[in-house]
Amino acid sequence: NEFAFETPLGIAHVPGSVIAESVRSTRTAVKPAPQFVHLDMDCNVTGHHNLTAINGKPIQPEKIYKIVTWNNTLNGVNDIQPFFGYIQGNPMAVDYDCCPPAKEVALKILLMDAWNYLLFVSGLDSESEEKHAGLSKDGDQEIPYNTCHLQHTTTWSAEADISLTIINVFEEMDQDKNNMVDYDELCNFIKKQNQHPLFHNCAIAQEMIKMLGLSQGTGVFRKEDMVDSLMINNQILS
Repeated sequence: NEFAFETPLGIAHVPGSVIAESVRSTRTAVKPAPQFVHLDMDCNVTGHHNLTAINGKPIQPEKIYKIVTWNNTLNGVNDIQPFFGYIQGNPMAVDYDCCPPAKEVALKILLMDAWNYLLFVSGLDSESEEKHAGLSKDGDQEIPYNTCHLQHTTTWSAEADISLTIINVFEEMDQDKNNMVDYDELCNFIKKQNQHPLFHNCAIAQEMIKMLGLSQGTGVFRKEDMVDSLMINNQILS
């Protein structure tokens, strides 16, 4: 329900200086006004609307950044300046049909984070969990699932290590050892891990299976399918 419209997303390559000035101009404009540049949590904006960091690092005015935005913005809707002026000189808008809807993208990232959370928690021993996730000795601090993709890819840098971790997790899920995991087995596995609100009542489990296209309508998936799908999706989202 957060996405009232389909909101097709487009990709643009824009200098840091243009992004920073667009943030400042839209946030200092007389309100009410439709212009507003939304940023993710790895950006930092001062109380005076100065953008000082992108991707958690100090902004580089001349650097070209890859950004995601509402594709209609690339066609001039709301006339965000100097962003749209830059786009006019460097056309980047694409056909509507080529743009994925924002809800679809957000859901895929959320579900991939859920898988990575399970892999991350299951693939580390208790000492490593405390080192990488900041768990207390009593285990009363959760690993934040929104950092799991980053932690997962940096902890297991080699593809072979990631693949082995996925195989080990699958074999733990596969309770009847038939090289197939179904919804109930995935739910049982989730319940054994450090709980996170993301997994409340296993409501997300079926979507996790569907999102990866593993079950082909059967509701179960094989070890080989799980390895291939998680490896591919992690590469796409990196």
